Order: sequence, then structure tokens, then C-alpha cells
Amino acid sequence: MARKLPDPQVRHGVSRRTLLAGAGMAMGQAAGAAAALAHRLGATPAAVPLDVIRRTLQEHAAIVPEP
Repeated sequence: MARKLPDPQVRHGVSRRTLLAGAGMAMGQAAGAAAALAHRLGATPAAVPLDVIRRTLQEHAAIVPEP
């Protein structure tokens, strides 16, 4: 018996969620880096300079687009 493919709308929804997963992981990695740096500096994550966060992410092989 042949398997029936899911409805195209369902397949589209799965693809959309898959695309968003990468962005969510990248934001989580950036938030974690900001929190770790803030803890190290004794500051809040908002007080950590963005260039420091970007450099830290790049040092850990994250893909960080240029501003």
C-alpha cells in the first residue's frame, strides 16, 4: 500500500517552521553569549557592546552577517 503524502498546506507549514528554527537558534546563541559576557563583566546583557557579542560569536564559529 502506497503512503499518502501530506496535504500541501501541511508541507508548507513544516517548511516555514524549519526555516524559522535556524533564526531561533541563532537568536538563542546570541542571547546566551550576551548573558555569559554580561556575567563575566558584572553587567546586564543590554550593557554589553554589540561588537563584543559579534566578535565572541564569530570566535565560536557562528555565522554573523556584517552590519
